[in-house]
Amino acid sequence: MASFMVFPQGIPTHDLGRDWFFFTPPNHQGALLVREKIEESIKTEIAAKRMFGPYTKEQVHARFGFFRTNPLGAAINGDGTIRPINDLSFPRNKEIPSVNSFSEDRTNRYYSPFSTGKNPTAKDQWPYLMVQDFNDQILVDTRIAFGGVAGCGSFGRPADAWKHIMLREFPLVTIFCWVDDNLFVKTLDAPVNLDQIVERSNALGVKTNPKKISPFQEEQKYIGFVWNATKKTVRLPDDKKLQQIQQLKTFLDPSKSFDFNDVEIMAGRLNHVSYLLPQLRCYINSLYRWMNSWFNPGHPLPVPTNTRIDLEYWLKTLLFFTDTRMIQNPDPTEIGWVGNASTGFGIGILIGSRWAQFQLTNEWDEGPHPKRDINWLETIAVRLGLLVLEKLGAIPGKVFNVWTNNTTTENCISKRKSKHSYANEEWKIIQDTLQCFKIKAFLQDGTNPKKTNRQDVHFLNGYKWNTLLGYNAAVKKYLKFLVAAERVSFTLPLTPEELYDFCYWAGRVLNDILSSTLAKYLFGLQAWHLYHRKKYPDLTKPTITVLLRSSAHTNAELSARPKKEAIHIQHLVLLAQTLASRNQFHKALLNLTLIAFWGMARLSELTYDTSGGSLRRSSSVIASDAGFEIFPNTVVGTIAVRGAKTCFPGSVQFLVLHSTQNMLCPVMALLRRVNNTKDKNTSLFGYYDEKGTRVHLTKSRLYRTLGTLFSSWWSVVSTRNEDSYRMYSEPRTMDVRLLPPLSERVHPVGTSRHRQAFRRTQSLLEIFLCQTVINLYYSSTQTEHQHDQQNAYMTD
Repeated sequence: MASFMVFPQGIPTHDLGRDWFFFTPPNHQGALLVREKIEESIKTEIAAKRMFGPYTKEQVHARFGFFRTNPLGAAINGDGTIRPINDLSFPRNKEIPSVNSFSEDRTNRYYSPFSTGKNPTAKDQWPYLMVQDFNDQILVDTRIAFGGVAGCGSFGRPADAWKHIMLREFPLVTIFCWVDDNLFVKTLDAPVNLDQIVERSNALGVKTNPKKISPFQEEQKYIGFVWNATKKTVRLPDDKKLQQIQQLKTFLDPSKSFDFNDVEIMAGRLNHVSYLLPQLRCYINSLYRWMNSWFNPGHPLPVPTNTRIDLEYWLKTLLFFTDTRMIQNPDPTEIGWVGNASTGFGIGILIGSRWAQFQLTNEWDEGPHPKRDINWLETIAVRLGLLVLEKLGAIPGKVFNVWTNNTTTENCISKRKSKHSYANEEWKIIQDTLQCFKIKAFLQDGTNPKKTNRQDVHFLNGYKWNTLLGYNAAVKKYLKFLVAAERVSFTLPLTPEELYDFCYWAGRVLNDILSSTLAKYLFGLQAWHLYHRKKYPDLTKPTITVLLRSSAHTNAELSARPKKEAIHIQHLVLLAQTLASRNQFHKALLNLTLIAFWGMARLSELTYDTSGGSLRRSSSVIASDAGFEIFPNTVVGTIAVRGAKTCFPGSVQFLVLHSTQNMLCPVMALLRRVNNTKDKNTSLFGYYDEKGTRVHLTKSRLYRTLGTLFSSWWSVVSTRNEDSYRMYSEPRTMDVRLLPPLSERVHPVGTSRHRQAFRRTQSLLEIFLCQTVINLYYSSTQTEHQHDQQNAYMTD
């Protein structure tokens, strides 16, 4: 480009009086922690002519007159690494203004002066953005520091131009940009990788930190959330979710008080989470009202009652929250829904050709300050419109347009909260109502609608949402039975005869319902009675047991769904022959499959939630969980599994693996996985990509790969019952604190016919080689001879 734009930082021309020729405070002590990084960055900037110097203070004063430097320091990133910063908020006193004090928002911020690829700064700003090195010499920085304006480095039209160039030159679906973070989206078969994009971006002058690059994969962490492109879902990272839950528990401790800064941080974090849970935005306002009541920000105060109630609701929601879909219907349904309110009369609602009007009582605006006003009435109009939609039989999950002539109400609908306390309480009820629509049948007392109060919502929070949906399906099935039986209405509790009739009607003979499904329906009906505080007829249990047994006999006589084929030895042989010579992913997949087969483990217990990033120690299998023990005629491997399905919370299950004299040996597979790790705290079942980044094996990726392979084999491979194993079975649950020695924990693994699964005879040479590999793994130094032995064994 022949010319370029320069950007002002908004710093006015100023000095500190006649006695100040310059202001050069010493760098912070933290800068010494990253001295090498800072000096390396200075060399890079000087070589690229984005920074000039070093000069003496007298030389700079002779050229610019008054100038100032901002002290260098260090800050800790979220991943524990340290980065250099330039403290533009120093000093923090009224006598000497800081550079940041001239900005409009007057907030304290840190800026990094050494990130490359920044836009030029206007020359009249140079005297106030200088840097002092470790030799007390001055450097003239001519580039915008991070955050100095509304963007980072490349922003505004330069950033838009960069985005359009990337979209034009590469087969990308789209690019999402947030300050200096960019998320690239492509199709699975698009011939592009991130290295090509980074190379082109560097050529354009937009530099990228190679340590912060994540290759294309199914899930990506972006702006603090984990986005899944396959499932179209978004969730909180597991560590952030646990951290948020612990912080909420701290605020709910009645013995603790908090200062203004603590509450401000909590409000900001909940605001961030509310992008995933917009229905909880109305539960943040009490925090802001609490902050507005502060007189001395440094004085700690206890949590107010209304704030405590809202935080309890947040805690209950996050405990059961997994992920959400953020994709809204781009074409809402237009049904002619209009709501209007008047303080002189009341509320009017029009939906299509249906209408309703509600007149205000004389006492509607009486009560403590702030009193109810037009904002509250307009919110009530929305709530009443939802009730009318429910009465008209609107389909849950649909998106409708609602028309209003009040801009405040329009903003409340988009934000799902209101600054007005009474209107905000109505929005809480509206959000609860929208959730209750999904379990409408369960909330009815028989066929009679029941008003849901806050105590009922508190009770429902004791269940997982999927569980409530299952219970609601059971109640809907019972209501369907009532229609078939031509019964008009009823109230709980159910009579024994009604339950018997339902079991007979829902049996396999008439309505094609399995006995196992019918049993789940009965559990749902019991929970239905529990919610409405009605006694379930317990005397029916013996008769219902017989009815379920009768349904099971009927199931056995009729054709059932074909069961999934079990994994056989010959499948493992084909799998080994196919995957052993492929890439690192397929080799890791083969080892995991062998261990899951012989160890009778579920794939979900050995795989990971995400393919990258840090792991949760409490529910992930890492390299240090693998163990070995040498016996006279065999080698035994063990894997500690945490968070297993059949494991008590906090307990550990152990998979016991015995060596075999063939290529399907699980102990050798475990040794290969251990040998593939560089860190004992990394994933045991993973691999390193071309850049050396550890990739964890996820359940979804394994299922897709194995499903593709097995679907092509199943019809041509003959099977025999005596050679078949399930890919999983019931593992043994053990308490790690009471664990006996390994020699007492080793038991033979048998088939359904009580045959020993495999012979355990091995040559002394194999035992020697196994022991050599184990010693190599646990030793800190390796000789060339030992390394050759290790490779010889691992080659198999």
